[in-house]
Amino acid sequence: MEYISLEKEETRSQIDLSLIPEDLVKKHLVLPIRTDNGRLKLVIHDPMDLELLDLLRFRLNRELDTVIAPKSAIKSFIDGTTRTEHENTFGIALNRTLLFVSAGPDGDFGTLDLTDPDFDPIATADNVYSYKPGADQ
Repeated sequence: MEYISLEKEETRSQIDLSLIPEDLVKKHLVLPIRTDNGRLKLVIHDPMDLELLDLLRFRLNRELDTVIAPKSAIKSFIDGTTRTEHENTFGIALNRTLLFVSAGPDGDFGTLDLTDPDFDPIATADNVYSYKPGADQ
């Protein structure tokens, strides 16, 4: 059985998470590398888990070629990749929210100083969302 090191950038760049569903990657801690002649090459941590290999063959409808890596390295790779995607999604949502909040109810963008110790995004958001046009007239 071939062993690979997921610490090497050369190896990490070979991983192609688009080859199998994300739920299989996370649940079973497997990493797809490539397909050759209808066979999928996977990084696994336990080559003796025949039940998992059978399940993957069934779910993916293809034969498997496996290489091994430590479970902790596979988990770290998955967590790092997933965390980055979630951080990007969260960052985009946060930026959009802050932009909306900084615009205020009248659409005036003014300035938003996140370093200001008096800045309270919750109170600001509450003011924007509870704004009723014409109430201040």
